[in-house]
Amino acid sequence: MELLSAENIQTALLNTAVMFALLFFAGLVIHVFKNMIHGLLAVMLGNKAAFIAVNYVTYPGTIHHEISHALLAVVTGARVTAIHLLPRGKTLGSVDMMPRGNFIFQSLQNLLTAIAPVLCGSITLYCMLIYGWPHCLLWWHFALFFYFFISILLHMDLSTADIKVALSGLPVCALIVFVIFLVSGSRMGEQIMHSIQNLIPF
Repeated sequence: MELLSAENIQTALLNTAVMFALLFFAGLVIHVFKNMIHGLLAVMLGNKAAFIAVNYVTYPGTIHHEISHALLAVVTGARVTAIHLLPRGKTLGSVDMMPRGNFIFQSLQNLLTAIAPVLCGSITLYCMLIYGWPHCLLWWHFALFFYFFISILLHMDLSTADIKVALSGLPVCALIVFVIFLVSGSRMGEQIMHSIQNLIPF
């Protein structure tokens, strides 16, 4: 069968690997970028002021981060038991959720809920650039645009806990995505990958 040809299998494997690598890499790059800004501000202002500037001043990004977790949890069928949006020490916010269903559904819930800040953040920033930026006419429009854009971008990073949860659901989800790429064919796979690459904000 042409569907199961070595070329199609290789292309599907490559697209699957690249797709998940892009998502995890985006979260990692943003995490490193955020730490670099924190380190630079810490040299100039001190650690406490730097922490406040990077995390509290950009707090709308935290709200977007946690709501993203909760949204993807609900959409995929998990049960959200608590949403914490008020900062507690160095913890800016958190979402407590319980996976439901069989092993496959729980894997999907764990992975998608964990990487939700990257997925939802990329979509939000893309929509801001397409639909928001053209309507920025006055100086305060630009100021608000950049404030919310940077706030969301800086909080699209994945925490250690996010990565652990995502990895627990990765094998099953990677298999499902591989089958989708394999069945849809190389052209459809290229279109899917192109769409994902356009959403990543760098």
